[in-house]
Amino acid sequence: MIGAWYKCPTCKNKSQKKTVTFMSWDSDIIKNLPKALSAEFPIVLTHRSGMTDALFSLQCSLLHKGLGTQQFRDILRVQHLRQFDQLQIQYLELIDYTRAASPWMNLIFGAFSSFDDPAGFAGYIPSSKWCRDAFDKFVESHCP
Repeated sequence: MIGAWYKCPTCKNKSQKKTVTFMSWDSDIIKNLPKALSAEFPIVLTHRSGMTDALFSLQCSLLHKGLGTQQFRDILRVQHLRQFDQLQIQYLELIDYTRAASPWMNLIFGAFSSFDDPAGFAGYIPSSKWCRDAFDKFVESHCP
């Protein structure tokens, strides 16, 4: 997610202290926008993470049809593993292509990292509890 950091020297926060910076995805800012504009925000955020609106919509549909959050998490894992495999294949094909060019013939290429290597791909998948909490927060926000 890419956003902006805004500076406002005259603004005050909820405790009436001067707050000079805001992130563009701040929930207070988004909820104060006109509905038509706030609907353009493509991410559902929690205090620690987020997921795209399209993925969240899929989760809602699957939960409404009886799928549990653990099964949804398993679906996410399969999709993340698929993306990881595609990136690894691209990497290996690029090495194969590069080795065909004579100046690169004897170059040693590093190994592709493992799926869960924190210094490499770092394949994070949210927990089923996180998925459930995000869904619950959404439902609660739409209740009177």
